[in-house]
Amino acid sequence: MPAILPTTMRISRLVGPAVLAAGLAAVPATGQDPTPVKADNYMFYAPGEFVLSDEDPTEVVRYSEPRDLEICLSDIREPGLPDALRGNALTVTYDGKSATIESGNCFQFDARRVTIAPAEPLPDGWDLRGRVRTLR
Repeated sequence: MPAILPTTMRISRLVGPAVLAAGLAAVPATGQDPTPVKADNYMFYAPGEFVLSDEDPTEVVRYSEPRDLEICLSDIREPGLPDALRGNALTVTYDGKSATIESGNCFQFDARRVTIAPAEPLPDGWDLRGRVRTLR
């Protein structure tokens, strides 16, 4: 009986690593899904910055009391951008009023509830960036 035990142990020592190596080699071939998955792009922004995209085109800011605010739209007049993006502006609706902010400009006003949206629909994959600042 003792002669059989060492042979069995040697076989199990060889079979275990071989099975493990074969399994690891098969993982890349079987673990990949050929279907593309759309991922949401999330980035960290400074306080008060906002990004309006074609998938999430509205930003709402609410305060318990009216505040003096400033909303600015980043300059989007660079060459090489789509015309639909370059000429786009922000529409700001606040406490029953509205205003338009052109590229590279700011607008100061007093409000409790503010809705920010692109003036025109954004092209796929593009976004508008700006900031909201409380002045008082």
